[in-house]
Amino acid sequence: MLTKEENAQSSEGHLSLDEIRRMSVTEDGITYPEIYEYAGKPKLGGLMDPRQGV
Repeated sequence: MLTKEENAQSSEGHLSLDEIRRMSVTEDGITYPEIYEYAGKPKLGGLMDPRQGV
């Protein structure tokens, strides 16, 4: 098992929890009950909005 220091050094190229949160949260949140738009594209503001980290 890695120590905390070893893990921090080996995380090169990985996202931190704060980076993931910043990328996956939208200001408006979920505003539409639809999952997809046309042709299977996730609807922005919907349940599968890629900005939510889905």
